[in-house]
Amino acid sequence: MHHKSLIDLMEAFPNEASCVTHLERLRWPKGIVCPSCASSRKIYHVTRGNGYKCSDCKSIFSVRKGT
Repeated sequence: MHHKSLIDLMEAFPNEASCVTHLERLRWPKGIVCPSCASSRKIYHVTRGNGYKCSDCKSIFSVRKGT
């Protein structure tokens, strides 16, 4: 994905949710994976913020963790 200007970028990603969705697709193309234990079995969405919780190691993380 290439954007020629800041306006193009702002149109492609008008809000934080669209940015997070794009980052999730880039980071986890085959599904969400826990950065702490590498599990992908049971990952739950945390209601507060844009985070996730791994049911195996109980780690709470977001798409931005470790970047």
